[in-house]
Amino acid sequence: MKIVLATKNEGKLEEFRSMFKDLNIEILSEKEFNVGEIVEDGLTFEENSLIKAKAVSEISGLPAISDDSGLCIDALDGKPGVHTARWFNEFENYNDRCKKMIELVDKKNTNRDAKFISVITLYFPNGEKYIFRGETEGSISHELKGNLGHGYDPIFYSKDLKMNFAEAGTELKNTVSHRGRAFKKLREFLENM
Repeated sequence: MKIVLATKNEGKLEEFRSMFKDLNIEILSEKEFNVGEIVEDGLTFEENSLIKAKAVSEISGLPAISDDSGLCIDALDGKPGVHTARWFNEFENYNDRCKKMIELVDKKNTNRDAKFISVITLYFPNGEKYIFRGETEGSISHELKGNLGHGYDPIFYSKDLKMNFAEAGTELKNTVSHRGRAFKKLREFLENM
């Protein structure tokens, strides 16, 4: 089976390909189908994931997978949420974004609880859709720790791992991460199709 991954991010493409390597599924890039910019104007992770998967499936004529994820911080009333990727765009690198996030949480509240959410949508050309959600609980640390992750991993302390995601490394992180949990549900679904 061929499935198109709705992303322009080469790192995410390789991550999904590695997760599917032992299944009889070929993950294609949306770049192969000249997919233009898709406006993610949904209010939830589910809406944005569906918008992307549906658009890519309609353009390619193949099933498509899309992932939308973000960080929700209690002290910030659940923000940045669906806007995680666009928060602090004035900073080019994530270390600066992480430092700014710590500063913002420090000013707001003593409650540092946070969670990462990932929603993966599998959309078929006939309109069938399946949505898989994963969450992981943690908190915002007082300082950056580790250099094995990306994004906000250096400031996300995992309750499951008892360390920041950036200290854990990809393989260990994926056993408890939001995307790892959503992907596990997707994989089980595909294995039983």
